[in-house]
Amino acid sequence: MTRNPHTVDTIATRQGHFDPDGYYLPTASVGRAGYELRQLELRTLEYYYDGAVHYDNPRFIPPKARITLEGPGGRATYDCARPTIERDTVFVLSQDVGFT
Repeated sequence: MTRNPHTVDTIATRQGHFDPDGYYLPTASVGRAGYELRQLELRTLEYYYDGAVHYDNPRFIPPKARITLEGPGGRATYDCARPTIERDTVFVLSQDVGFT
């Protein structure tokens, strides 16, 4: 997958924190049961809180992941339950997709 990261140089990245946040696009076909993965979105940092943007002091949040699939019925985006996001591993599971 190729990464389309946030365009902001974040303090988290400058301080050496692992920042996987961004949108990932498959470089090869990834599919199952007639559905193709179009995008994976990962979030571990929050920049907007307390009514203001805090690019200099993002706060860590529980990992969030969303996948966008395209199939016979069109394109749909799903939240993934309990994603695991680590330096060498990304595991996402969405039970709402309708196939296993």
